[in-house]
Amino acid sequence: MRVATACQTGAVLHHAGDKFDFGGAHFEVLSPERGATLTVRDKDDASLVLRASCGAFGASALLPGDIHKKIELAMIARGRALRVDLLKVPHHGSNTSSTEEFLAAVHPAMAVISDGRHNSFKHPRPEVLRRLGAAGARTFRTDELGPVTFYLDASGAHLKR
Repeated sequence: MRVATACQTGAVLHHAGDKFDFGGAHFEVLSPERGATLTVRDKDDASLVLRASCGAFGASALLPGDIHKKIELAMIARGRALRVDLLKVPHHGSNTSSTEEFLAAVHPAMAVISDGRHNSFKHPRPEVLRRLGAAGARTFRTDELGPVTFYLDASGAHLKR
């Protein structure tokens, strides 16, 4: 909201269960829950979690922001549709997320980790990379590749080099 105010534009708040279409893609909001009370300390867990899909039978992607294990497990417990072709790895590959349970539910063919080269947090964490490998995800890292672009279509998710 502060950014919207600073830019003198409006903001639309979305909560779990909301759905909308944008640019030919369909989006479903998986988190945060409506009425969830999060402290400033929990701000990462207030991240908007989106499941994007390309048509009824097209590829899908999960964009979970900076959520931690607590929110991953809550989405699984609520029966959210998590299985996707492409996962934007939560919280830059921090060990506070990307649990085995979450990766089993998401079962991504590909995963992308958005992190900076030589970042002070040492992301992505080696244990997260091991979990992604064990889950069968082909993993791409922006600290190694630089900016990456993925496309979703009826045949799956594709990396554009």
